[in-house]
Parts: sequence; C-alpha cells; structure tokens
Amino acid sequence: MHCWTVFKLIHYNKNYLHSLKKKYGTSLGEKLELIHADLNETTLPTSDLLICNLVIEYIGIDSFAKLLARSTFGIASCVIQKNCGNSFMTPTKVAEKLKRIDEIHHDIGENEFKKAIGLNVVFTHNYLLPNNKEFVRIDFKR
Repeated sequence: MHCWTVFKLIHYNKNYLHSLKKKYGTSLGEKLELIHADLNETTLPTSDLLICNLVIEYIGIDSFAKLLARSTFGIASCVIQKNCGNSFMTPTKVAEKLKRIDEIHHDIGENEFKKAIGLNVVFTHNYLLPNNKEFVRIDFKR
C-alpha cells in the first residue's frame, strides 16, 4: 500500500506562487500543486485535512465560513492570532513595510469564530507567544 501526500497551496498572488514553484518545484515535483484563486470565490479541492493557519484574519470570519461551506473536507485545522490587547503587528525593523497589512486585518474572537463556522469543534489548543499574544488552534469536523 502506498500513501501519497499532495500539498495544494491556494494564493491570490501569482508572483508569490511563481517564486514557490522555483524554490520547491524541483524537490517536491508533483507533490506540490499551486493554485491561483480568490478565496472569496473559489471552492477548495476536496481533502482529508484542510490547514488554514493565519489566513482568517485577512479574509474575515464570514468569508471564511462561506469558503468552508463550499468545500469538502474531513478536518479543517485553523490557527488564529489572539492579540491580548496588543497591536496585531509586533514592532520590528520591517514592521513599517508591513503596515498596509494592518488595514485589512480583522481581530477574530475565538467564541465568535466557533459560532460562525457552525461545525463540530474536535480540538482546541492555545499556544502562548513571548510577545503577550497567542495562537489559538481550532479543528473542525463536519
């Protein structure tokens, strides 16, 4: 019996996908599938495990819930950033270059998120970060 894993990465930026293909295309070959799509309109490829880490803050809860409703998957594993009263972006030397990201960022409340998704929560874990923030992992199953 063979077990094949295919990684499918969906992104709206063709240049980003092109750079990933150049960097990993040779080593991963057919195991890496890069898909150019708008998450507000696309249906995700059918999968056993859907990993959605740190993307919900940018498309918002409603858009993400609609994306999941259009898609077929076994488990959706999601990580959101909880800011604990701090700014979304940690001050760094390059923070000024990333300032525009703050314009599209949505703070995501953990309970609001679970309710909006409307699926069974099968796992939750909070990972404390050193900068008074935390990542919250929530796994959902239909």
